[in-house]
Amino acid sequence: MLTISIAASLAQTGAVPPDFAQRAEQILEAAYDENAPGAVAIVVDDGQVVFEAGHGLADVEAGTPITPDTVFRYASITKQFTAATIMQLVAEGKISLDAPLSDYLPEYPQPGASATVRQLLNHTSGIMSYTSMPGFMDPENTAKPMTTAQMIDYFDDAEMPAEHGARLAYNNSAYILLGAIIERVTGKNWDAAIRERIANPIGLTSLTSGVYEAGIEGMAKGYSLDDGEVVPAQTIHMSLPHAAGALIGTVGDLATWAEALHSGKVVDAERYAEMIAPTQMADGSTTPFGFGLMNAEVRGAATIGHSGGIFGFSTDSLYIPEEDVFVAVLANSNSPKTDPSFVTRQLAALAIGNPFPEYEKQPLDLAALEGFEGRYEFDDAVRDLRLKDGKLFSQREGSGALEVFHAGDGIYFYGPDSATFFKLARNDEGTPVIRFHSDGAETASVGTRIGDAPKGPEYLDVSTLDVSGLIGTYVWPIGEFTVSQDDKGNVLGQLAGQGQAPMQPVSLTEWHVPQVGAVLTFTIEDGQATSLKLNQRGGELEGPRKQD
Repeated sequence: MLTISIAASLAQTGAVPPDFAQRAEQILEAAYDENAPGAVAIVVDDGQVVFEAGHGLADVEAGTPITPDTVFRYASITKQFTAATIMQLVAEGKISLDAPLSDYLPEYPQPGASATVRQLLNHTSGIMSYTSMPGFMDPENTAKPMTTAQMIDYFDDAEMPAEHGARLAYNNSAYILLGAIIERVTGKNWDAAIRERIANPIGLTSLTSGVYEAGIEGMAKGYSLDDGEVVPAQTIHMSLPHAAGALIGTVGDLATWAEALHSGKVVDAERYAEMIAPTQMADGSTTPFGFGLMNAEVRGAATIGHSGGIFGFSTDSLYIPEEDVFVAVLANSNSPKTDPSFVTRQLAALAIGNPFPEYEKQPLDLAALEGFEGRYEFDDAVRDLRLKDGKLFSQREGSGALEVFHAGDGIYFYGPDSATFFKLARNDEGTPVIRFHSDGAETASVGTRIGDAPKGPEYLDVSTLDVSGLIGTYVWPIGEFTVSQDDKGNVLGQLAGQGQAPMQPVSLTEWHVPQVGAVLTFTIEDGQATSLKLNQRGGELEGPRKQD
């Protein structure tokens, strides 16, 4: 069921294509099913709402449709509200960005107390993120309410994973501490301060903390997937995400907030520039993160935004300054049919008149692929291209292989839920090259064939392996990862807050997750796994097995 606001059908005053609303409806309908958890989307162009619609169900059991008035958990989109409140207090001289945490929370222990407010804002504080700590995301813990002091007590004595300012590490603890600073400086609860300073002045009538969601009319229910079945999401008391992710509201209020923030109605120009600026690291490199916001691009156009994920909900929003276009998609599942970030990018690209190419699967032309199998070297990666059982696979070094599909004219893509595509060609010397457009980028990165690809993995039959020593939960910096086995013998992996994905064994220690292009490597001692390493898209992390 698609529910559209009047604005979506009438507003065509901006620079969007004349058929924008109709095409946006088609994108939303393709992304989410009518009789399942779904999403709401909004597109604002030059201050005018040109599309606002919901598709799917806010309450699956009751059959209640999602509408533009449905209230969602914003999840980590909350961080930009927290950051803006901090910046207001900076402008008032009540907080200094380069002052240590100890200036505001003198009871916080060292060495974490030496982290600056700026480092808390841009995820370089080095403090342990509480969502990565063993056991925190267990159901018996997430269901309990906690005060600000109790939240801080949970992580304040944890070993710091990094030195202050040494590296970027997305950090929810940092935003709990920023919420605590707001409370200490203003004398009000962090969410009350945001309502008083931001929501009330700009008219955000739905914005509030999720601790009150049980009494909110139109609040969507959150869902997850369990072995492919839609189920209610794990319970989380919304005091836990705090100033890092506890705000709730409508998509319309999120758009009103974005217009106010990006037009100077929330913070002055100097503070706004600091919020959106990429972070400069000590080694001279930059990260895309500012303060509660991050920098990216869609089809060559620079964007400012943030996504979010929490039990039962997935969210995304972005703003394109040069086009004055804002897009947001809020979904009521942490395992949605389509990632809101992909839908947001589709809508944004369409709104600026530069939509992602739409490809349909064509039969592979094996003759046209002759000479193109092999290993390709890019500036920042190595990729292998292989044919196997009549299918073509692309594999970035350190990640799992993903099937790609022929679209004709030498173009290959990763399926309907990805904007990434590449084209096979030959350079002036006749050497095969891959022109790779990550996330639909207009400018391609070019990889040159440097030789044959190593032989692809041969997966073993799971029934030939004793996997009992692998079953359990592993603690990664990004969250807990659970390995289980279903009644059919399939081995499944699940990152906290996400859906299950099948794992395929190359050996007892090495497993691939083709669905997400990941390689998992177990360390095994005396038949029992003691740790698990993840390699995905060139990144690597490792964590210990959680003790029962």
